[in-house]
Amino acid sequence: MKNSPPGPAKDRIRRARVGAAAIEFACVLPFLVLFLMGSVEVGRGVMVKHVLEEAARAGCRVAVFESSSAADVESIVSKAMDAANLSGSNYTVTIDPPNPQDLQAFQPVTVSIEMNFADVSWIPTTFLKGKTVGGVCVMPAEGDGVSDPT
Repeated sequence: MKNSPPGPAKDRIRRARVGAAAIEFACVLPFLVLFLMGSVEVGRGVMVKHVLEEAARAGCRVAVFESSSAADVESIVSKAMDAANLSGSNYTVTIDPPNPQDLQAFQPVTVSIEMNFADVSWIPTTFLKGKTVGGVCVMPAEGDGVSDPT
Protein backbone atom coordinates (compact mmCIF):
# COMPACT_ATOMS: atom_id res chain seq x y z
CA MET A 1 0.00 0.00 0.00
CA LYS A 2 1.09 3.51 -0.76
CA ASN A 3 1.55 6.01 1.90
CA SER A 4 -0.97 8.72 1.22
CA PRO A 5 -1.32 11.83 3.29
CA PRO A 6 -4.23 12.07 5.66
CA GLY A 7 -7.46 13.83 4.61
CA PRO A 8 -6.67 17.56 5.11
CA ALA A 9 -3.19 17.27 3.57
CA LYS A 10 -4.68 15.48 0.55
CA ASP A 11 -7.13 18.35 0.03
CA ARG A 12 -4.28 20.88 0.21
CA ILE A 13 -2.35 19.03 -2.52
CA ARG A 14 -5.44 18.85 -4.72
CA ARG A 15 -6.07 22.62 -4.34
CA ALA A 16 -2.43 23.33 -5.20
CA ARG A 17 -2.76 21.30 -8.41
CA VAL A 18 -5.93 23.12 -9.42
CA GLY A 19 -4.20 26.45 -8.76
CA ALA A 20 -1.21 25.42 -10.87
CA ALA A 21 -3.51 24.50 -13.76
CA ALA A 22 -5.23 27.88 -13.54
CA ILE A 23 -1.89 29.70 -13.62
CA GLU A 24 -0.71 27.63 -16.61
CA PHE A 25 -3.95 28.40 -18.45
CA ALA A 26 -3.58 32.11 -17.70
CA CYS A 27 -0.04 32.02 -19.12
CA VAL A 28 -1.08 30.18 -22.31
CA LEU A 29 -4.35 32.06 -22.97
CA PRO A 30 -2.83 35.23 -24.53
CA PHE A 31 -0.84 33.13 -27.01
CA LEU A 32 -3.91 31.06 -27.85
CA VAL A 33 -6.02 34.16 -28.47
CA LEU A 34 -3.26 35.72 -30.57
CA PHE A 35 -2.97 32.55 -32.65
CA LEU A 36 -6.75 32.39 -33.21
CA MET A 37 -6.98 36.07 -34.17
CA GLY A 38 -4.04 35.66 -36.55
CA SER A 39 -5.70 32.64 -38.14
CA VAL A 40 -8.88 34.64 -38.69
CA GLU A 41 -6.93 37.48 -40.33
CA VAL A 42 -4.98 35.13 -42.60
CA GLY A 43 -8.23 33.46 -43.63
CA ARG A 44 -9.80 36.83 -44.36
CA GLY A 45 -6.77 37.86 -46.44
CA VAL A 46 -6.92 34.66 -48.50
CA MET A 47 -10.65 35.12 -49.04
CA VAL A 48 -10.22 38.75 -50.17
CA LYS A 49 -7.38 37.77 -52.53
CA HIS A 50 -9.61 35.10 -54.07
CA VAL A 51 -12.46 37.61 -54.50
CA LEU A 52 -10.10 40.08 -56.20
CA GLU A 53 -8.80 37.38 -58.54
CA GLU A 54 -12.36 36.38 -59.46
CA ALA A 55 -13.34 40.02 -60.05
CA ALA A 56 -10.23 40.48 -62.24
CA ARG A 57 -11.14 37.33 -64.15
CA ALA A 58 -14.68 38.63 -64.75
CA GLY A 59 -13.26 41.96 -65.95
CA CYS A 60 -10.79 40.19 -68.21
CA ARG A 61 -13.55 38.08 -69.77
CA VAL A 62 -15.37 41.30 -70.70
CA ALA A 63 -12.21 43.09 -71.89
CA VAL A 64 -11.27 40.43 -74.45
CA PHE A 65 -14.39 41.06 -76.55
CA GLU A 66 -13.91 43.39 -79.51
CA SER A 67 -16.83 45.65 -78.63
CA SER A 68 -15.96 46.13 -74.95
CA SER A 69 -14.69 49.31 -73.35
CA ALA A 70 -12.84 50.16 -70.15
CA ALA A 71 -16.17 51.31 -68.64
CA ASP A 72 -17.64 47.85 -69.32
CA VAL A 73 -14.72 46.23 -67.52
CA GLU A 74 -14.99 48.56 -64.53
CA SER A 75 -18.74 47.96 -64.38
CA ILE A 76 -18.43 44.17 -64.19
CA VAL A 77 -15.63 44.46 -61.61
CA SER A 78 -17.83 46.77 -59.55
CA LYS A 79 -20.67 44.23 -59.70
CA ALA A 80 -18.33 41.44 -58.60
CA MET A 81 -17.07 43.56 -55.70
CA ASP A 82 -20.66 44.40 -54.70
CA ALA A 83 -21.56 40.71 -54.71
CA ALA A 84 -18.64 40.03 -52.34
CA ASN A 85 -19.63 42.93 -50.03
CA LEU A 86 -16.37 44.75 -50.82
CA SER A 87 -18.01 47.63 -52.68
CA GLY A 88 -17.36 50.16 -49.91
CA SER A 89 -13.64 49.46 -50.01
CA ASN A 90 -11.23 51.58 -52.01
CA TYR A 91 -9.77 49.55 -54.85
CA THR A 92 -8.05 50.35 -58.12
CA VAL A 93 -8.67 48.61 -61.41
CA THR A 94 -5.89 48.65 -63.99
CA ILE A 95 -6.54 47.53 -67.57
CA ASP A 96 -3.63 46.92 -69.94
CA PRO A 97 -3.99 47.99 -72.73
CA PRO A 98 -6.17 50.80 -71.36
CA ASN A 99 -8.51 50.83 -74.36
CA PRO A 100 -9.56 47.23 -75.03
CA GLN A 101 -11.49 48.21 -78.19
CA ASP A 102 -8.25 48.49 -80.19
CA LEU A 103 -7.02 44.95 -79.54
CA GLN A 104 -5.57 42.65 -82.14
CA ALA A 105 -6.49 38.98 -82.13
CA PHE A 106 -4.70 37.04 -79.37
CA GLN A 107 -3.13 40.19 -77.91
CA PRO A 108 -2.86 39.72 -74.13
CA VAL A 109 -5.25 41.69 -71.96
CA THR A 110 -4.41 42.21 -68.28
CA VAL A 111 -6.87 43.29 -65.62
CA SER A 112 -5.52 43.83 -62.12
CA ILE A 113 -7.30 44.94 -58.96
CA GLU A 114 -5.51 46.16 -55.86
CA MET A 115 -6.64 47.41 -52.48
CA ASN A 116 -5.19 48.16 -49.04
CA PHE A 117 -5.43 45.25 -46.64
CA ALA A 118 -6.33 47.66 -43.84
CA ASP A 119 -9.60 48.42 -45.70
CA VAL A 120 -10.76 44.80 -45.45
CA SER A 121 -9.12 43.68 -42.21
CA TRP A 122 -11.50 42.66 -39.44
CA ILE A 123 -8.95 43.15 -36.70
CA PRO A 124 -7.20 46.52 -36.44
CA THR A 125 -3.50 45.85 -36.69
CA THR A 126 -0.33 47.76 -37.39
CA PHE A 127 1.47 44.67 -38.65
CA LEU A 128 -0.09 44.78 -42.14
CA LYS A 129 -0.64 48.54 -42.26
CA GLY A 130 0.26 49.85 -45.70
CA LYS A 131 0.22 46.38 -47.30
CA THR A 132 -1.90 45.70 -50.34
CA VAL A 133 -3.72 42.67 -51.61
CA GLY A 134 -4.60 42.16 -55.25
CA GLY A 135 -5.78 39.93 -58.04
CA VAL A 136 -4.58 39.71 -61.64
CA CYS A 137 -5.90 38.00 -64.75
CA VAL A 138 -4.36 37.77 -68.23
CA MET A 139 -6.29 36.47 -71.26
CA PRO A 140 -5.80 36.65 -75.03
CA ALA A 141 -8.12 38.95 -76.94
CA GLU A 142 -10.71 37.42 -79.21
CA GLY A 143 -10.51 38.13 -82.89
CA ASP A 144 -13.09 38.69 -85.57
CA GLY A 145 -12.30 35.45 -87.34
CA VAL A 146 -11.10 37.25 -90.48
CA SER A 147 -7.74 38.60 -89.41
CA ASP A 148 -6.91 35.83 -86.92
CA PRO A 149 -3.59 34.08 -87.41
CA THR A 150 -3.98 30.57 -88.74
